[in-house]
Amino acid sequence: MYLPLLFLLFHLGLRGPKDHLALSRVLLYAAAYKAVLAVYIIQTVPVPDTDGNMRLMYATSHSDSMLFAAAFVWILAVIFERVKGRAQRIAILFFPVLALGTWANNRRIAWVQAGLVFFTVFFVSRDSPIKRKITRSILLSSPLAALYLFIGWESSRTIFKPARIARSVIDAQTDNSSFWRELENFDLIATVRLHPIFGTGYGHPYEEIIELPKVYYSLELYAPHNCILGLWAYIGVFGYTALTLLWVAGVYFAMRSYYLASEPSHRVAAMLCFGAVLIYLIQCWGDLGLGSWTGVFLVAPAVANAGKLAKAVGAWGATAPKTSPAPARPIPTEQAA
Repeated sequence: MYLPLLFLLFHLGLRGPKDHLALSRVLLYAAAYKAVLAVYIIQTVPVPDTDGNMRLMYATSHSDSMLFAAAFVWILAVIFERVKGRAQRIAILFFPVLALGTWANNRRIAWVQAGLVFFTVFFVSRDSPIKRKITRSILLSSPLAALYLFIGWESSRTIFKPARIARSVIDAQTDNSSFWRELENFDLIATVRLHPIFGTGYGHPYEEIIELPKVYYSLELYAPHNCILGLWAYIGVFGYTALTLLWVAGVYFAMRSYYLASEPSHRVAAMLCFGAVLIYLIQCWGDLGLGSWTGVFLVAPAVANAGKLAKAVGAWGATAPKTSPAPARPIPTEQAA
């Protein structure tokens, strides 16, 4: 419920393209700060985990994955749109910092978001020389990537960690956490089927068709990890549609603006508005993203800016130019007499 309210506040407070630079700076500086903080914590706070490794399981909050991924969207958009000058230098400077921070925070969903964001930005972006080069590189390296995944699918060596992350996303049997969430998703889907129209209602638990292993979290049946299915289970198809229409409208305006904008900076802003909603949905599907302030403060200004950008570039509300009335024909002298 916070998201629509903050959207209205940003809609009233933001001026549109005039504020894009300031908002981009806030995003990049916040992401860079959290990235440096994550690296510092990992390097200076050795704590043994359950496997006996002298390393923290994670450094900062889970929702920082959205912050890192949103900053990656800005960097990728600047590269794909070939924005010259200071923006390009900033993108090159911030990229390794964000990559190190994402690695240090050690959140699986962060890599999922980064990967999906890259492919989404790549496919929806306009055709360009750099896009054609990346396409050729992907095609040429695809056999090696397939071989890497095949060899590292069940390997425990550090070099094959990306392959293990990919497997954990696809195969729910890889670890207890993934399997536990698979059971939770089954219960949520069963609840949707039992209460399809209006849901169970806020404050009521979802149906535990399969009894889940006990966890030390009293709100488990009221705030599941998969917030998308949870929202649908609690408020039904009508409530779910009403709340998510705001996200759909933001994506719609952002993509209309992207394809109609003539300035590269406007296309970068449109891509970031779209990417913020995508990242938020991934986080909500994967792990408790709905109640995160980071997600709310990413999506609310993104959706507000998407509408203002659509208005600025003529993607919405543009009217045909008014034509001046035809000049009056002079009356011949004979008729005037």
